[in-house]
Parts: sequence; structure tokens; C-alpha cells
Amino acid sequence: MKTGAIYARYSPGKGREKSTTIEAQMAMCRQMAAQDQVWIDDSHIYIDRGISGGNIDRPNFQRMLENIKQGNFPGYLYIKDDKRLFRDELEAGDKVEWIWS
Repeated sequence: MKTGAIYARYSPGKGREKSTTIEAQMAMCRQMAAQDQVWIDDSHIYIDRGISGGNIDRPNFQRMLENIKQGNFPGYLYIKDDKRLFRDELEAGDKVEWIWS
């Protein structure tokens, strides 16, 4: 059985789309996983509420990175878009490629 993880992040602000809420992101990710026939492992759902993507010092983001480093991570990661992981391309550096590998 293929297993997956979800990362969702939301920081409130003016004019935010409803699709950026944690609940909407989770629903989108679960739908994508179902289409791929991937089961989401609830122990690998990472949510950071009210934290900007401009900072990588997000508790659950760091926990996710640590699990990836330790090899304790499912084969698939679902996110609404890359901006959930990093907003600043310079800060993202080679981490994006490392996460997707």
C-alpha cells in the first residue's frame, strides 16, 4: 500500500483565499492522494497555523524535515502548492529538491 504525508500551513492576512485555510488544504491533499490511490498516514500530517512561510523555523515543518532526514517518512508528500513549504526562493535553496527526492 502506498502511503503519504500532508503538510499544510496558513498565516492569516487580508484578502486570503478560502482555499488557503487548513481545512481546504487538507481536503485538497486528501483528494489528490485518493486519486493517486495513496493512503494518508495520520501520524504524518504536519500543520503550522498562523506562521508565515517566510520563516523555516516552523515547529511542524521542522518535525517533518527531521522525519525525512531519519528515513521515517512515507513515499509521498501532498501540499496545496510549493508556497506552503517556502515563500522565499533563496531560503528554499536546495531543500526543495531534497524534500522531493
